[in-house]
Amino acid sequence: TLPVEEATRIAETDYANGEPATLGAPSRAKPVYFHLPGALVPAYHVEVLGSDEYYSYVISAADGSVLFRHNL
Repeated sequence: TLPVEEATRIAETDYANGEPATLGAPSRAKPVYFHLPGALVPAYHVEVLGSDEYYSYVISAADGSVLFRHNL
């Protein structure tokens, strides 16, 4: 299982397109289950507040893939 710190790092890296992220506040993360066709999978919901944008991510706890991304 992926540690929450790694899920947070993945979301912040995706937000910054692979560059060091400039964040407006520390990211928040919590464990969740995410619905995929035919299954609920363990994941982390990560909120990333950038300097002028706010994103919500769901990161797979199994392999670190981005399951969902939404600009709030």
